[in-house]
Amino acid sequence: MSITRSSLLTVFLMNMCFSLVLLFPVILNPQFLFSRNNDLQEFFWPLYYFAKDQILNHSTFPLWNNLILSGYPLLADPQSPLFYLPNLIFLILPINLAFLLSFIFHISLGGVGIYLCGKKVFNFSFKTSLISSLMYISAPRLASFLEAGHAGQIYSFAWVPFVFLSTFQTFKTKKLSWSIVYILSLGSIFLTHTITFLVTLSFSVIFFLSLITYFKRYELKTVAIFIFSVLLTFSLVSIVLLPQYEWSKITTRNLLFTNPQVYPIWHSVYDFYSMSTNPYIFTAVSESIVDTEKWIPLGLISIIISLLGFKYLNLRLKILTTLIISSVILISINNLSPFYNFLIKQNLYDLFRVTTRLWIIIILITIFLVANFLEKNKSQALFYPLSFIIILELLILSWMKISSPINQPQDLAPLSLYNFLSNQTGQFRVFCTTKCFSQKLTAIYNLETIEGYNTLQQLNYYKHSWELTKSFWDYYTLSIPPFGIAKFSNIQPSADSLGEYNVKYVVSPHALTDQDFQLVNRFKQFNVYLNKKFRPRAYFVDNNNFQNAALTDYSPNQITISTENKLSDQLIISEVYSPGWEAYGDGSKKLEVMETPNALRSITVPNDTKSVILKYQPKSFFYGIIISTLSIFLILLTFLFTDKSQNEA
Repeated sequence: MSITRSSLLTVFLMNMCFSLVLLFPVILNPQFLFSRNNDLQEFFWPLYYFAKDQILNHSTFPLWNNLILSGYPLLADPQSPLFYLPNLIFLILPINLAFLLSFIFHISLGGVGIYLCGKKVFNFSFKTSLISSLMYISAPRLASFLEAGHAGQIYSFAWVPFVFLSTFQTFKTKKLSWSIVYILSLGSIFLTHTITFLVTLSFSVIFFLSLITYFKRYELKTVAIFIFSVLLTFSLVSIVLLPQYEWSKITTRNLLFTNPQVYPIWHSVYDFYSMSTNPYIFTAVSESIVDTEKWIPLGLISIIISLLGFKYLNLRLKILTTLIISSVILISINNLSPFYNFLIKQNLYDLFRVTTRLWIIIILITIFLVANFLEKNKSQALFYPLSFIIILELLILSWMKISSPINQPQDLAPLSLYNFLSNQTGQFRVFCTTKCFSQKLTAIYNLETIEGYNTLQQLNYYKHSWELTKSFWDYYTLSIPPFGIAKFSNIQPSADSLGEYNVKYVVSPHALTDQDFQLVNRFKQFNVYLNKKFRPRAYFVDNNNFQNAALTDYSPNQITISTENKLSDQLIISEVYSPGWEAYGDGSKKLEVMETPNALRSITVPNDTKSVILKYQPKSFFYGIIISTLSIFLILLTFLFTDKSQNEA
């Protein structure tokens, strides 16, 4: 079915307008999006700010993030913004505006993908395909991502329809142009949200095999093109895939396998039923807005109409659809599943952490079943009233989620404290015993901390943080120290341990007992202590004596240290040891970077060495550059040598 560029542009513009309708609560009150103390404010915003600041103000493409967790590899972080091309908008616009426009673009793009699926996969009419796209945009699950600030999931939500569209078109037409759409779409999902990538990849394979089975058409060329598409997707993203794989082996990800934490926890079958239909009908309002990961309503009217649309399917499609829906539900209900004891022992299941990440499949099926009824129902007089009611229910659910009450924490440090710390000279870190620092504000004020909030942490630092905080936990956590320990355990850190990690100031609302903490200021309820055991970022050590090693240049990826007039040949760099850091004496002589017992970097410096340069340049990154570059050339060649008549994609 031919689709003109003008009609596609029209659909995109209509979807953009409808995206503004979805975001109407945000337009009225931007705090609903930008001031929730959620992942957008405390994780993505500072990450994008840091990358933008380094690129524009310091001419550095930051592969390492030195602001939190005493440093960690940003290159290998699955949530890194570095290589996703649409993020270029953040370099030219204020971050809040860039996020808003990026969300509108991605939401609209996802709607276009659904529209194209309706036209090309199901042969729906223009109006039915358009209604399908509006249902996707107003999906309450998407609203939960907006409310929680899950930027990566919002971005990936846009590309999922294109993966299924290109899977179908590859099977149907055997054209390499659709293979390119598949590669770029699935690759974009990998760069934005790894778990959604795994879900989408898995179901695209299942979808492809289902097409072969349903149409009873096995052609070697079609299978070869699909396998080529999958392999080239992995090759394309090798620039981040290889560093991620290398780093994952030394991160806290493995803790998910030894001590699984899979969410959401459902209280009953009714709990799942109410949250997956319309929580405001079946649940008290105060309860229905609590858990983001439980927020999976499809809309009661949508479910009823989808059941009517299900009746129009032939027997084979009914069986296939039932199997897929049943499988997703049995996984999504997590602790209620009859297979839970088996599933919880599977590493892939534990890795997902949130079983409702699969819900995107149910959303797609529901939309197309509703569209199937609208398309095939003989009473076309019902089309527009029914479509209006369906979308209105979805919009109300989404608006209620987006505009849910904002609970601002009352125990964060005041701005005057940030100003005080940022006005201190030298390179140093800070620590708050109760996690009173906003990660967004520490990025703005360029304050380096030993704590942090991130999807993964290096295992060596995770374990040493027990010593740094004088606390203990042995489970996977996004936060170091975990929020519960920071809030309720009255942390009493060691001045000596923190000093080794370049911590100069410790902030605490309760009194610290270590005699080497000197009270120097107070801001509201927060005491500011100077650490008398503070050590510089780089120093020479000889037994219990140490001597400052001057930093002549410092950036996230590279550190230059003067090594003249040294106390000893043992140089300690107060940054977390991580594979990928390499050292060179006087710019050319390679030196070994070793790990100290407390997870810092150590270098033995030859006597005649005047300077040492440390560079973060993991080999996996350079291998990835080569493979990704070759993949780009292969994609371009595929596009150029594909007959122009085939390039409808």
